[in-house]
Amino acid sequence: MVGGSLANQRLYLKLIIPSQQHKLMTKTANRNITKIQILGALVALAWGVTTLDIYFYHHELLQFGILPRDPIGLRGILFAPFLHSNYTHLIVDTIPFVALGWLIMEQAIANFTIVSLICLVLGGSSAWIVGPAADSSFVYFIGAAPLINGYISYLFALYYFDRRLWSSAFEALAIGCAYWIVRTNLPAIELAIWPGSILCGCVGGIWAARLVYRK
Repeated sequence: MVGGSLANQRLYLKLIIPSQQHKLMTKTANRNITKIQILGALVALAWGVTTLDIYFYHHELLQFGILPRDPIGLRGILFAPFLHSNYTHLIVDTIPFVALGWLIMEQAIANFTIVSLICLVLGGSSAWIVGPAADSSFVYFIGAAPLINGYISYLFALYYFDRRLWSSAFEALAIGCAYWIVRTNLPAIELAIWPGSILCGCVGGIWAARLVYRK
């Protein structure tokens, strides 16, 4: 009886464990496919808008960026992350957006949606409220800098609440440092830089971390 029981247990383990592993692998693969689809769609949208703006609209779409303290400039809160002055600006924004977005979705795909919306609204609103008035250097604020900085501050703030997430925080630091070193040393996007975008993005990121942690 004992031998039969052990044999049944071994047979059970042989059948169940591979099945569970297969389910886990399938779930992970499906999850990664979803991440790629979400990030790919957003990146494709930004590249499509920039291409249309450069070759067909001759930068007229940039007027849909954030115009500080002008009511019509509020529409830029939604559109600005998809608007870029040129392909250099777009590439510099695309790489950290994908890397940081992937890190956030490693926690939960829903977190990426929540964090993105909060950073989009609070980061963009902060830029609209405190951004410098239009002059020869700045007219409309465009690009994903507030969103990217929001992601970075979110990962750091979340580490403050949960120290187990230290690896994501330091990865965010490395990506953030590389992002701003490249961004501040490329003349092609010099006019797209406003130091206050760091603060504006951080406002949204910290608020998002607090909300996600409580959830």
